[in-house]
Amino acid sequence: MLRRVLLLIGLCSVIGGCAKSPDMRVESTVTMQDLNSTIKASAVETHFFINDATVGLFPSGIAVARVQKAHTQPSSTTVSKTLQLFPPRSFEATYWAELFDGTAEVREMVLLHDRSVRSPDVTLDELLHAAQTLKARLLLVYGYDNLSVSQTCRVSGLLYDVNTQQLIASIDHTGTLRDAQLAAELLTEDVRPESDTDWDYYIDHVAFRTFEQEFKRCVWTMIDRDQPAAEESQENPYKNPAPAYPDALIVPGVIPGASQ
Repeated sequence: MLRRVLLLIGLCSVIGGCAKSPDMRVESTVTMQDLNSTIKASAVETHFFINDATVGLFPSGIAVARVQKAHTQPSSTTVSKTLQLFPPRSFEATYWAELFDGTAEVREMVLLHDRSVRSPDVTLDELLHAAQTLKARLLLVYGYDNLSVSQTCRVSGLLYDVNTQQLIASIDHTGTLRDAQLAAELLTEDVRPESDTDWDYYIDHVAFRTFEQEFKRCVWTMIDRDQPAAEESQENPYKNPAPAYPDALIVPGVIPGASQ
């Protein structure tokens, strides 16, 4: 509980102006099972399916895809496309772009849009292919469920290794009205939510920010586990930066290169 309160306090400094954002709330019921029917909900917010150390995974780019349930009905002659790529709202795009600023192991964050694929209705394979085309080694697929339970928002995501197409981890966070109220207490009155619509949007916003930070911790854990590729002759420079030049021996009164 203390960790959640401290996190909400930290979030308030950057989301205060978003309580009355022009972004509209998008009602959605994407669950972990919609993202992958073989996955069961975990009791922890981050669950690793692969605990072994990776080799040469970082530095890497990360592709991010926000999805909803597809509206089209699958036919017997086509591959079932159960997901619809949905553009992140403006605050999401901003936070994703800045999430790993200063983290050398993450080269870039790439947001997948409908122009990244042939149509908005997609399969997981198409999302993985789009991420690979953009030179990203990791793919996060996530979505919202803000309709199943009143005054809550659940954000669920799955992280994949793009090259091997293996599922690495699941990230699952449920935000509540109480979480939003705790965050709003630290806001100035002019930006606090007022209407029910404002509160619904704010619940989504706080839930997303907490999910995003949980995802960040997940990636940091993976970076700590990652080992340099076998062909590397020295340790990963992104983890253990080496000095650019060797130490020099300074002797007073002696000019380097001068004959003695």
